[in-house]
Amino acid sequence: MMLDLPTALAPWRATLSVLPDDLQRSFGPWLGRLARTIGPLHRHRHTDEGPPDGFAGLSRRGPYERLIMTEWALADAMPEEFIRRAAAKEHLFLELARQEPAGGLLSVVLFDAGPSQLGGPRLVHLAALVIFAQRALDAGAELRFGVLQRPPHPETQFSLRAAEGVMHARSGRPPTRDDWQGWLTAAAANGPPEIDDLWVVGGPQTRAWADEVGGGHLSPSDVLEPDRQAVQVDLRHGASTRRVALDLPPPSACVRALRDPYETVAPTVDPASSLVALGMRFSWDARHLMVRTRAGITALRVSRHPGEGGGTARHLEIREGTPVAADSHKRRYFVLSLCGDRLEVLVFNRRGYLDTRAWVDTPEAFVRPGADHALGPLIPLRLRGPYPREFVVLDALDTAFVLRIKDRPTLEATSAQTLDVARRGDGVVALASAADTQEHVRLISFNAQGHARPIRRFDAYPPAQAYLGPDRHSGLIAVRLGFDQWTFANRGDVVVAHPAHAVGATMHPFRTYGYLPAIVTIPDERRSVLLLGPGSLADEHPLPFQVSEAVCATAFALLAVRSAQGDLHVVHLDRFSVVTRGRS
Repeated sequence: MMLDLPTALAPWRATLSVLPDDLQRSFGPWLGRLARTIGPLHRHRHTDEGPPDGFAGLSRRGPYERLIMTEWALADAMPEEFIRRAAAKEHLFLELARQEPAGGLLSVVLFDAGPSQLGGPRLVHLAALVIFAQRALDAGAELRFGVLQRPPHPETQFSLRAAEGVMHARSGRPPTRDDWQGWLTAAAANGPPEIDDLWVVGGPQTRAWADEVGGGHLSPSDVLEPDRQAVQVDLRHGASTRRVALDLPPPSACVRALRDPYETVAPTVDPASSLVALGMRFSWDARHLMVRTRAGITALRVSRHPGEGGGTARHLEIREGTPVAADSHKRRYFVLSLCGDRLEVLVFNRRGYLDTRAWVDTPEAFVRPGADHALGPLIPLRLRGPYPREFVVLDALDTAFVLRIKDRPTLEATSAQTLDVARRGDGVVALASAADTQEHVRLISFNAQGHARPIRRFDAYPPAQAYLGPDRHSGLIAVRLGFDQWTFANRGDVVVAHPAHAVGATMHPFRTYGYLPAIVTIPDERRSVLLLGPGSLADEHPLPFQVSEAVCATAFALLAVRSAQGDLHVVHLDRFSVVTRGRS
């Protein structure tokens, strides 16, 4: 949530929103001074073509049908003066405004990420990007920007991911003329015939390139004074030169902005209860990541938005048995544990202490999961009351059962071969396949009493594989239609993704295309997250380790990945930013 900004920062409200609230206030004082130094965005090329669009002002030239009324009044009152003004070409005429072609104004900003821009100058890059994005928005212009040392693929939308890309771009070499020429060509491709507004933000060696094309240049550098922490920005645009000095924000804000604007506190994990690769899954509302450990379950509080509180851990100790399913709701934690051949349901309070426990009457149809089986769901059917009393749980064969813990806990079978299960609206839905052919996938809805009924059927490629994913309006359904082809219910989009790589589905804001359905995959090398959208759309995010386990949330665009060494990252898939970290 964005704080109420001071009046002085209101002009940059739209673009400042990509920064956390505290960083907005830390770097906000720079914006006014830098914006006045850079100036507004104006069109430098004019045309007399195009249909009329009102009046643009007054001119000394024009036909007499556009002579202003005061001149005609002067002709009636003082004819001699009217004639004198005509001879001296002093008459004033209304000047026509012309409609500009849509998208006709193009602003390009290129950043130098070389050695001369390390430290304080990189902070100026962030503030300058916010200003350039806002001035383009105010002028109705198209903004294209990028880093000179990177391949020339301009960003066309100002977003958190794009801003992080500029801030995290660091190079050990200065930009070359080949870099410059490549970016000029790429920035002007598929757009207006000319670049109206060109700026370079970088070291002194890039100033001559900006001068060659009549562009502007910002050169930030550290102020080398022993008692002052500041950066100096030299501006040159044509014959105009200016200089402004900006005092640095507190050191903690500077370090955070340079390294990770949404830095979160890693959860403290007891070494005796370290996280091992025995299974993990998100709670039904994606507020916790339930991780099976040797001593029970660790519930990690997840930050669903960058900057949101999270990272704390609750250790749910299970002295006897192995947890086979877990979930959370309203600061309570629910665990289904296997003790020998018997099942036990345990309810923990918000501090992680055991409140109640009870044995479950287990039918013969329930195939008990083993200790090496994936941690299963325990999704509440109804959310009313102090805490839920009915849950949907899966056995070792992925058969869906309803667990009731009112008086004497019982299990009741509902559907077979469940592929995925999640809460949607006021109830629970599941994707289930036909046990015999697996050529169809059924969407099943559970009512408040736990009775299941099929509501839709989809063709599927055997063996059936399907995922439920988050959507802004309704749940996303992804079904494998061919060996490596996936389709989405109610959409018709087709995505090509290897079935062994897929771990979930989500809606993702692909560049210039907006939110589209995507399959979340982990490629063969297991060192990145790759989102595959319709056609050839792809968005990849590198990871600092090799992934050994991954799971997607069904309620929110989150992905949890873990390495064999115990490094745990929860990634926000909209922004490709790490919102929660852990290490065992």
